[in-house]
Parts: sequence; C-alpha cells; structure tokens
Amino acid sequence: MESCRSRYSRLEFEQTLKSHPGDTVLDIGSGAGTDTLISANKVGSEGKVYGLDMTRAMQEKLVRNIEIMGIEHVAALSGNAEKIPLPDASIDVITSNGVINLVPDKPQAIREMFRVLRPGGRIQITDIVIGVNQDTLTEARENPRLWAECIAGAVTEPGYFDMFEDAGFTRPEKLNTFDYFSASSKQQTREIAASFQAHGILLSTTRPAS
Repeated sequence: MESCRSRYSRLEFEQTLKSHPGDTVLDIGSGAGTDTLISANKVGSEGKVYGLDMTRAMQEKLVRNIEIMGIEHVAALSGNAEKIPLPDASIDVITSNGVINLVPDKPQAIREMFRVLRPGGRIQITDIVIGVNQDTLTEARENPRLWAECIAGAVTEPGYFDMFEDAGFTRPEKLNTFDYFSASSKQQTREIAASFQAHGILLSTTRPAS
C-alpha cells in the first residue's frame, strides 16, 4: 500500500500516540515500518503490533527491519484497509499515516477499523484533506499524477470527520494541522495543492466503550 507519508514530527507522533505496554496495535499502510516499530517500542514485548500493507515489496522491507531490530512481537500482514485480515474486537490501537486518502472506499475502510477495534479502542491518524468543495476534484480524479501527489483521493476535513462518526466513532479530535506540500520540490505540486487548500492533519478518535 503506497502511502502519502505525512511530513510531521516523529517526536510528536510518539508523544501523542496513546498506546500502552501490553496493547495490541494495528498500523494500516505500514510501509517499511517506521511507525510500526515506534508502536512496538511503546507496547513492549508483552504487547503485539501488526503492520498491514498490500504491496509485497513493503511487506518484505518490514520483515527485514523486524529482523534487523530483533523484535519478536511485530508481524507483517498482507491485505488492505477495506478488508482487514483480523478478528472482530482484537485491536487496542490503530495508527495510519497518509493512507486513507488513497483508499477507494473510505467509509468501508473506517467501518473495518471500527470492527477490529475493541470497545474503548483508540485511533491516531495523519492524512491529507482539502479545503474546497469535493465536487471540484471531479476532473482531478482522472489524473493519475494527482493521485500520486495525495490530492485526488482527499476529502474535506468535515467530510473526513463525518465518516468516522457515521461508522460509530466519537467525533475525531484534531491534534494538529501541518503543511504537507510546502516541502515538495515540484512547484506545480505546490501550486495545485494550494488551489485545493490541501493540507495534512493529525487526528485521534475512539470506539465508544459501550
């Protein structure tokens, strides 16, 4: 699962990630495993972390990094966000970094998160959203480059939050907003992002305990 890796502080991720020793964590779109291994450090050997990715190359990189780090409580999973290969109510914390905006059926992916989270379970996500009406992206969705640039698949921030509420989660809390695109080396990318008011957000939400 190629992701639009958000340019935010790893220190901020570690400080805001609400996982605890012994938790079971799922990292959706784990890639080579940077966030997965941060979670592994936080939950300790008594916990468990799953790194979910749909591409074989990323799965293999994660496995190599697990071996290099000598960590036994991390597992690489093959699959995608719309059909998570884990049992109901089996996860304490879900993390994801710049992936959901690329998922075709976002509501289904969010329903899957709800399914695998235990009651009271927590989510921390960074992703790309836009500040203009989603209808303006109709032509953009025909442009493969804009998918690669993390723009064509994005939704508005209120629309993003609504999908979580519709799935049964509490209203997400926005922990931070950041300019993902200013670091791009391509002027055209920066200009397109600005025209759609595209930006990154860090959010947290929970599955209600009851």
